[in-house]
Amino acid sequence: MNALLVGLVVISATGQGDPPAAPGSIGPNLSRDAKGDVLLTWIEGNEVRMARRTKAGWSKPTTLVKSDTMFANWADFPSIAARDGEMVGHFLEKSSDETYAYDVELFRSKDGRRFARTGAAHDDGTPTEHGFASIVPDGAGFQAFWLDGREMVTKKPMTLRAGRIVDGKVASSTVLDARVCECCQTSAAVTAEGPFVVYRDRTAEEIRNISVVRRTKSGWSSPATVHDDGWKMPGCPVNGPAADAKGKRAVVAWYTGADLGKVRVAFSDDAARTFVTHEVHDNPDTIPLGRVDVVLVDDGAIVSWLVAEGDDARILFRHVGRDGRLGRPRTVAMTSPARSSGFPRVAPVDEGLLFVWTEVGPPSRIRARVVALDDSSKIVVAKAKRPKPADYVARTLDGEKASLASLKGPVLLNLWATWCGPCRREMPDLQRLADRCEGLEVVGVSVDEATADVAKVVARTGVRYRIWRDPEDRVSRIFGARALPASYLIDAKGDVVFERAGVIEANDAEVSKALRALGVSCTDP
Repeated sequence: MNALLVGLVVISATGQGDPPAAPGSIGPNLSRDAKGDVLLTWIEGNEVRMARRTKAGWSKPTTLVKSDTMFANWADFPSIAARDGEMVGHFLEKSSDETYAYDVELFRSKDGRRFARTGAAHDDGTPTEHGFASIVPDGAGFQAFWLDGREMVTKKPMTLRAGRIVDGKVASSTVLDARVCECCQTSAAVTAEGPFVVYRDRTAEEIRNISVVRRTKSGWSSPATVHDDGWKMPGCPVNGPAADAKGKRAVVAWYTGADLGKVRVAFSDDAARTFVTHEVHDNPDTIPLGRVDVVLVDDGAIVSWLVAEGDDARILFRHVGRDGRLGRPRTVAMTSPARSSGFPRVAPVDEGLLFVWTEVGPPSRIRARVVALDDSSKIVVAKAKRPKPADYVARTLDGEKASLASLKGPVLLNLWATWCGPCRREMPDLQRLADRCEGLEVVGVSVDEATADVAKVVARTGVRYRIWRDPEDRVSRIFGARALPASYLIDAKGDVVFERAGVIEANDAEVSKALRALGVSCTDP
């Protein structure tokens, strides 16, 4: 990648168009092979597919693996890594009837043409969550990192594990961090000294900073904080970091919900031992959604991220110098802020930068655009406009229209999703709160796409309070939620008088105080 990328840029008309992914496809991801060609993988029905992008354009798509029990997820998408003609990739596969029990399954090709499954990255056999994997070339093999939920069977935290892949298989794995965020992507890269992984850590006090673990001559390093954001979030941010490296230089970009939401980037010149952090998103009139990606360039990095803009979102990128100097933010495309729009990805190509993202349907489509050098771009990012809470409208599980305006209040509006572990664990406590507080209307708003999964979780938890559906996730934009679960206490006038980022307990002292201020009478728990 040329240092000229510090210059002004504009979307170019390359004529190469969108990738050859069928309508309904999701989960685009980018990597590069040993020749420098870009490899795009995505989920298409029950298949993981791949297309190669060269100067001539997109190749015909290839099916890498099929699975009737594939776990297709907007945030946890397949990947592939290549070295010397060999390729190793991963996808998620359900391991039991439990909705969120799935495995990290590997596949391999010796020649880049014929692919075969090689088994799971892990061997614990527990019906728990395994996912958010990253795979990078490493010497004569590959290195895999993933979040591993085997300890959660005994109520212990999610862990981060690493395993070396040889001949497509992981012989054994090592715990790198015994307590990490359950639902944020990992990202890995390789410096001149070896691979490293970045991820969202989780302290006992629920501080969710980005941490790094490196492989050293003596083994894996202890987890180290890249930057102390101090974001306290007892919930699911679903907003992991991104990393890149070349030689001893490394870069990490990420989103934090601290300080009303920030996008940050950190540079290292010593193989990811230490980092210097800079701000990326500096417009107080816009709401960053995160979903970052990053590319290391000669004089800094290109960082991409999403910004909310009313009912839409804008895919932005900008150059950040190693000294923190910021280029002007540029727009790649407009998209949806809904979670189903996924995570835009970026990779360097000869013409500049290749961006891919999911366009929300129905049907969903995978789009691509190349950004080339130019000095004529003048992009203005509009100030985000947030609708009023009283205007919020959703649907019941039966598809009927439901609105906040129709409820007399006070209302405790709880934002949740079936894939959010803290959300599921919180639901019985919310029911107990509804049972003991006379006049309080508890409403759970699911942002899931599939009604069947929502109904299954509701039946399993036995909650009886109202459940609404909002697959476009307008509720997060209206109320400014940065993670799940999130709850908002709304008075009879439609004003938010209390909000909580994270879980609520049945005997929650802060919630009880807010309810008393509204004149809500609650019996003792």
